[in-house]
Parts: sequence; C-alpha cells; structure tokens
Amino acid sequence: MAMENFNGGRRIRLPLCDTKANYLDGFWRWVEMLAADDYVGAIVALHWPNGTTWTPETLRKRVTPFFGGDV
Repeated sequence: MAMENFNGGRRIRLPLCDTKANYLDGFWRWVEMLAADDYVGAIVALHWPNGTTWTPETLRKRVTPFFGGDV
C-alpha cells in the first residue's frame, strides 16, 4: 500500500486491485493513526471528495469514548 505525496504525504492510497485484503490494509493503517492519537493524520489520510466538517478534535471526541477512553 502506498502513501500519496499529498497533504504532507499522509493520504492512504489503496492498490488498484479491488480486494478485501487491500481495503483491510488501508483500514488498519487508519486505525493505527487513531491509536497513535494522530487525528490530524487520520483526517487528511482519507479522500473527502466534497470536503469534510470533521476536525481532529471532533474525531477524537467521537473515537475515544467508543473505545472506552475518557474525553
């Protein structure tokens, strides 16, 4: 799996081959960012064709309690 040199080289790119394994690799790369408290990276790593209203702080506030943490 490659990282595109876009948004500081942090965009997750999936291989052209449309497989479950490729999607899971991308998903777990994104989860690793969340686990490392890299919420900025987690937002810029995804392609948002119409932009997003998510901020690193709103993502942190949604994800942390989901996994049992305190906000």
